[in-house]
Amino acid sequence: MTKVVIFLALLFCSVAPAAAQENSAGNRVVHAPRVVRASWYGRKNQGKRMANGKPFNMRKLTVAHKTLPLGTKLELQSLRNGKTVTVTVTDRGPFARGRDIDLSWAAARRLGITKKGVAEIRIVSVSRGS
Repeated sequence: MTKVVIFLALLFCSVAPAAAQENSAGNRVVHAPRVVRASWYGRKNQGKRMANGKPFNMRKLTVAHKTLPLGTKLELQSLRNGKTVTVTVTDRGPFARGRDIDLSWAAARRLGITKKGVAEIRIVSVSRGS
């Protein structure tokens, strides 16, 4: 829990100017490489309403995070195999102890972690959403 609080404090309160830049669309992009513990959710939640008000679709590249603003884009990388995926924060969670982020089945599949269930991943970059 302490690591999550420190991560969020660093991410939102003290982004150094050298660590932030604007992309071609003018959106602020924060490079915040952090290792987090990820799990995934899928069929059991299919169609249930997410925090953004839309139905969950396990085949979309989305994630649940406790505090990042909905609409935030994250670039994630598996530490085990180096695979990457870009996802959007659309829901709140995870609610399991020791987990920092919940991936949709599609995102977990792209990272190659569906069989393992839980994995260490790196948040490579963050583009703040609305």
